[in-house]
Amino acid sequence: MVGRLAFVVALLSMPQCWSQDKATMELPGLPAHMKIGQPAPNWLTANWFNLPDGKSKLDVDDYRGKVVVLFLFQSKCEGCRDGGVPILAAIRGSVQHADVRYVAIQAVYELAFANTLDAAKAFAKEFEFDFPVGHTGSDIMKRYHALFSPWFVIIDRHGKIQFSSFFVAPQKAKQVIEKALAEPAPKPVAKPKKRYWF
Repeated sequence: MVGRLAFVVALLSMPQCWSQDKATMELPGLPAHMKIGQPAPNWLTANWFNLPDGKSKLDVDDYRGKVVVLFLFQSKCEGCRDGGVPILAAIRGSVQHADVRYVAIQAVYELAFANTLDAAKAFAKEFEFDFPVGHTGSDIMKRYHALFSPWFVIIDRHGKIQFSSFFVAPQKAKQVIEKALAEPAPKPVAKPKKRYWF
């Protein structure tokens, strides 16, 4: 109940903090968020499940050329369950495109005894996450300047952040994603030719 109340209170305060042009949430007295257009930090997450065949871990560079919706959560966070997951589901329902990828990472910054890897697996099963899910500590929150969970990040084809906040209206997310999809994919880096000396 406390987590749900905190999430509602935060939403009610949103109009005073929300910046549509920056696509970030600016909360007075708290650290500035990631700047739009800034390269997305590496995830550096060792524990994964629901991975594509042949993969043992993932990071930002694995999705170069794709648009990524990153969902940071904690399995025992009521705001994640009551607010974040329904928003994520609505985004997935409104955006159907082969170049959009979804990734969730449990970023544990509190209640580590409860927000375990097994709890993340149970969370993913409960909400039918059929995309990659990671489990890590709080460092990723610091790298993304995420203040709490849930937290949404949209990363464009070039690995740059186009949205970062604890809340996003599904329609807003769709607009950001479609704009990112309209950008041309980066050209593959040509491998240097081998030289043979005789």
